[in-house]
Amino acid sequence: MTTSTLQQLLTRSSMAKLAEPGPSEEELKQILHAGLLAPDHAYLRPARLTVVSGEGLKRLGDLLAQAAMAEDTEVTAEQLEKIRLKPMRAPLIIVVGCRVKSHGKVPEIEQVASTAAAVSLMQVAIDALGYGSMWRTGAMAYSGIVKRAFGLSSQDHLIGFLYVGTAVKEPKKRADVLWDERVSTF
Repeated sequence: MTTSTLQQLLTRSSMAKLAEPGPSEEELKQILHAGLLAPDHAYLRPARLTVVSGEGLKRLGDLLAQAAMAEDTEVTAEQLEKIRLKPMRAPLIIVVGCRVKSHGKVPEIEQVASTAAAVSLMQVAIDALGYGSMWRTGAMAYSGIVKRAFGLSSQDHLIGFLYVGTAVKEPKKRADVLWDERVSTF
C-alpha cells in the first residue's frame, strides 16, 4: 500500500541515522531527475548535483578536514577526526551547489530558492522510494575550499549536503507547526 503524496508530505521527517542500503542506480536517477525539475525562472538551471558514495565519502571527509584546518588553526586532532567521519553517516551524499548566473530578470535569491527547491523535491522522491534523508549544512557548506572542490566559485552557493540511505530508526514525531505564529492572512 502506498501513501498519497499529500500524506507523504505531511509526515516527512529528516533522518539523522542512515545506513545501507542506499538507492539503486535507477532509483538515484529518479531522485536526481525529481530535483532537476524544480521551478526555475528563465530556465537558468542553477542546481549542480554531485553524487558522493563509496571511496568518495572518505575523500569528502578528507576534504572537510583540510578545509577545517585551513579555517581554524587551533582545531584539534580529535575534532578533525570527527569532521573526517561526518560523511560516513550515510551510504550516499548528494552535494548540492547553486551556480549563480547574472540575469536581468532573475535575481540571485531566485536561483538559490530554485536550488533549495531541488533539495526538497529530492527529499520527497527519496521518501517515496522508501529511503530516508537529512539535509545538512554547517560551516563546511560556506568554505571556499569545499565550494571550489565542487566546481563552485566564491559567488556561488553550496546549498547543502543531502545524506541518503535507509533509516535506522522510526522518524520522530514532528513538532507542532505553530500555525497561529507562522500563518496569517492579508
